[in-house]
Amino acid sequence: MDTGMFSVNLDNRHMIIAGNRQVRTSARDYQNVQLGDFIRGLTAGVRPRSYMTSHPVESYHAKVSFIPDRSRKLTALRLYSRLNTFLDDRMILLAEPGDAFCAAPDFYIEEAENFIVQAFYTSIGYCTPAALGVAFARPDKRPVVLTGDDAFQMTVQEVSTLIRQRCPAIILIINNDGYLVERLLHVDGPYNDIQAWNYADLPAALGGGAHAVGIRVTNEGELEDALTSAASEQGKLFLIDLCLPDRDCSVGLKRLGDAFRKKG
Repeated sequence: MDTGMFSVNLDNRHMIIAGNRQVRTSARDYQNVQLGDFIRGLTAGVRPRSYMTSHPVESYHAKVSFIPDRSRKLTALRLYSRLNTFLDDRMILLAEPGDAFCAAPDFYIEEAENFIVQAFYTSIGYCTPAALGVAFARPDKRPVVLTGDDAFQMTVQEVSTLIRQRCPAIILIINNDGYLVERLLHVDGPYNDIQAWNYADLPAALGGGAHAVGIRVTNEGELEDALTSAASEQGKLFLIDLCLPDRDCSVGLKRLGDAFRKKG
């Protein structure tokens, strides 16, 4: 993801590529070079600098207030605008691959420790069970999982563990009909489809009882009510099914999909 899935069009003439027993520049290949030796030599030869020098802290921007239109159908743009105002320093956001990690960089999260992003496809589904680790490590903060329906189905059984351990997580399921990120990056096909679940029924099916709540959201009024309930009932697990119509997505994912298809 560092290269925008190769959409940044890096010029090999200006690159040094280090891999397994080889280092390549625009002019020459060096064989039998161990990657560890190369990194150690590189580290010794570069001048240390502060990350803050090249990435200065941005000035504070107050969050823009969100006024829900209660009868308005839920859309990705409005959903993420509302979540941005919902998150605060008492929460730790965990974002899954897909639309979640494309939308999350635009959220105002002031403390670095309050944001965990899982950006590697082979670990898709990481964030739901990771919420348990967050709850144990930082019991003073509340884990908020932002996950697609596809990633959620990978490790859904861990919701049972969250309930058993009385983890008060808020699980936000971006229900956009399967692997939307794959639909936008590649030619679509049936391999991106998944079984539609009644997500809001899962807390009851897993024995959550009074300690876990499932809510289905289709419009801004239902979203407002769900987030208000989650904020007021701090000791409960909330699983909120966010139904986005027509495979709607964030501006970030649209931008990535457009750039990737142009590269292809």
